[in-house]
Amino acid sequence: MAAIASAVISRASILLQDIAGIRWPSTELLVYLCDGQREAASMKPNIYTKYSTLTLVPGPRQQMPADAKELKYIPRNVNGVAIREVSRDLMDAHMPNWYTSPAKVTVQHSMFNDVDPPVFFVYPPQPNTGMGTIEIVYYAIPGDIGLSDAILLPDAYIGNLVDYILYRAFSKDTEFAANTEVAQSYLSAFVNSLTGKSTVEKQT
Repeated sequence: MAAIASAVISRASILLQDIAGIRWPSTELLVYLCDGQREAASMKPNIYTKYSTLTLVPGPRQQMPADAKELKYIPRNVNGVAIREVSRDLMDAHMPNWYTSPAKVTVQHSMFNDVDPPVFFVYPPQPNTGMGTIEIVYYAIPGDIGLSDAILLPDAYIGNLVDYILYRAFSKDTEFAANTEVAQSYLSAFVNSLTGKSTVEKQT
């Protein structure tokens, strides 16, 4: 079960020696927590993966959900028919007119690239009415949460989130040289831990 946001904030408050929330209210630390989740997902997109269904729009050009950062893959139509990923260059070479092919509800192929991540294409194109629905897996951008909500990242990243909260909290008092150094140390811990986890994953 994912940790609750207030529990993560409590950990940070203890380290800040401000359990009562006098200098750093919980509502302020919650903002830092939400920003920390987004920053972590920006550095390491696969830590926040969403599985969803998407109703398509007419034509071949489709748009990922608003909270999507990067498309991972499209496994199948909701009717159970698998969707095969192909390159757009391959489609252009072997079927130059695919973009204007007869429309069909069931998708056979999906195409996407890194140039315009929110956009992908399907073949055959979708009809003007009665469009199909597909399953989609994508790396998402974490949204804001409340104090009583579960964090959106796995519990393995609680320490990273606490580091980020402390970085932002001590950055608030940068008029004190010591706090500037402390803030940077927590930011370094946040970044180094995330990049270290990414390196370990690539080696396994």
